[in-house]
Amino acid sequence: MAILWLRNIGFYSLQILLIVAAGGLLLHVLRIRIPKARLICWQTLLAVCLLLPAIQPWRQLNVDSSLTLTTGAITPVEQSQRFPFIQVPLPNVIMLFLGAGAAIRLAMLALGFWRLRRYRRDSSVVEGAFRDLQLRMGIHAEVRLSSHTPGPVTFGFLRPVILLPEGCLQDESVACHELLHVRRRDWLFTVIEECVLALFWFHPAMWWLIAQIQLAREEAVDREAVAILNSREQYLESLLALATTKAGLDLVPASPFLRRRHLQKRVASLLKEVSMSRLRLSWSLVTLAAALTMAGWLSIRSFPLQAAPQAERIYHVGEEGVTPPKVLSKIEPAYTAEARDAKIEGIVGLSVEIDTDGLAKNIQITRSLDGGLDQNAIAAIGQWRFKPGEKNGKPVRVGAKIEVNFRLN
Repeated sequence: MAILWLRNIGFYSLQILLIVAAGGLLLHVLRIRIPKARLICWQTLLAVCLLLPAIQPWRQLNVDSSLTLTTGAITPVEQSQRFPFIQVPLPNVIMLFLGAGAAIRLAMLALGFWRLRRYRRDSSVVEGAFRDLQLRMGIHAEVRLSSHTPGPVTFGFLRPVILLPEGCLQDESVACHELLHVRRRDWLFTVIEECVLALFWFHPAMWWLIAQIQLAREEAVDREAVAILNSREQYLESLLALATTKAGLDLVPASPFLRRRHLQKRVASLLKEVSMSRLRLSWSLVTLAAALTMAGWLSIRSFPLQAAPQAERIYHVGEEGVTPPKVLSKIEPAYTAEARDAKIEGIVGLSVEIDTDGLAKNIQITRSLDGGLDQNAIAAIGQWRFKPGEKNGKPVRVGAKIEVNFRLN
């Protein structure tokens, strides 16, 4: 089972890689530069990747129900107990490694929640902070002053909180940016993205995709803030001023005002005049959707996921609605010379499963005789032909018991 899980994880990872690569290439070729449109495209791409296991058909593995007989002697192999850990199968080790990585990432996420709670507890409320701006934007959030955060941080869904360092209390650009995050409910998306990264911590394409989502989100908020403040220069000054402050770790799962790795691209995006006609944007999005559909289809065909084999249900004579199978043709098992010389007589009992094709499967001895008669009984039953049993008029696999009577003439 671990091998099947590992194979599916590998194929699913390849599907994600192909779709993300196709999406990134298409966005570059189509030159979709509007941050809001890019954000929607990246988020849609992430949603498609996460939904892939649910929207694709899983290939069903066949179950081999035939019986394999071993006639030779079985010699037990003595296993060394010096290094028992070596006996753990490699697929199980890899699965444990992947699970441990996910557990560590989730633990880091939980630690981030705890840190945010502690920072909120140790901060102080700033009454009436940016009240005019909040009224103008129609947003309400609790603004708190914190000496622990290296930069502005927004978190919370039902009761959003904006943590500001002392130097940002008079900066309307920072406040506008954070209030826009509150209005857009970005913290919820941030938490979801961090959970996805915890599960796919080993997948570089997923890290890259979520980094693109976070960058596009910040660029979209930047443009909205500039439009509200009507002052690009003031906003850029605030952005660059925060870039010179002391760097700190990102407070996952919060939304920091500035990630250093995004600074250059955000400034470049603000300095560019980006515009696309509705016709060109619509055509680009339709082209992107069609191409991603093709890429998804190719990835699913090339790397199909496989479901665990499911054993066919076995019905039994006496169950409601079950019609027992009937013998259509049979051959009598032969005596062996050994049994005849030893004058062995008696009954060999067998349990069988009569399949929907009328053949006996999984033949097992329930009552045995010596002299090789058991093998002859199994060989004979394997050549019998049955009318399959039925359940409510449909052929089904039915378990049955057969007795073969050996009598000397």
